[in-house]
Amino acid sequence: MSISCSLAVFLVVYALGCWADGTQTRDRPFMYADSMPALAPGEVRRNEAMRFPLTLETEVRQRYVLTNMQRDVYYIAHLSYLGSPSIMYNLHLTRLPRATVGELQQKNQAGPGQRHLSDVNRMYVKARKDVLLFDFLGGEGEVDNGDHDPANDDSFVPVLEVRGYRNGFPHEPEKWKDFRYNIRLDVVGRADGLTMAIMWNVITVIVMGVFVIGFVAPWVISTAAGDTTNQRSRRDFLIFFW
Repeated sequence: MSISCSLAVFLVVYALGCWADGTQTRDRPFMYADSMPALAPGEVRRNEAMRFPLTLETEVRQRYVLTNMQRDVYYIAHLSYLGSPSIMYNLHLTRLPRATVGELQQKNQAGPGQRHLSDVNRMYVKARKDVLLFDFLGGEGEVDNGDHDPANDDSFVPVLEVRGYRNGFPHEPEKWKDFRYNIRLDVVGRADGLTMAIMWNVITVIVMGVFVIGFVAPWVISTAAGDTTNQRSRRDFLIFFW
């Protein structure tokens, strides 16, 4: 009985801890970076700096205005950084009013860096066919299209946010304020092109399956078992040794 009570208390405490942690994550205070550079498909921005305050709870968000985005296209966003276990990143795709973006956007003329950082976070999204809204397909991140008005669809601009936060303090945290990362946006393919490729792959698999079942398999079976209808006559030879 005491074991059951202890187990029940443990589960209740664990559930409350998980709920509290999730609430803290959602309610984490945040601050935006000053700049809002543009990011187009096929473009890579290297050594992007994100300055963190000396507080563990504050989340820093860097916004990128996505340009040359097309409808009915699959995209992938890569985020890579040179490993610090005390920093966590998340990708968030949203839309902002064009007027607001025009006021906040500033060109970032920082030169490209020389470091090659391995991919860490990826997010796959698909632009819808009728309007420039996005669907989350997979990876690390989330999509929030916000309020949508079909009549004023052109008045909104897609914006990709890189959200970083500390999950632990390194040694001498005052020396670790700036963390750098690379970000890249690529086109995976168009929806109609991917659909045709998938269709041709399915047709190829079906044709190969019919060929194997109808021709290859019977030939292999007959070869292994021997053809009983056309057997060769038996010939015996006697060999005499003198």
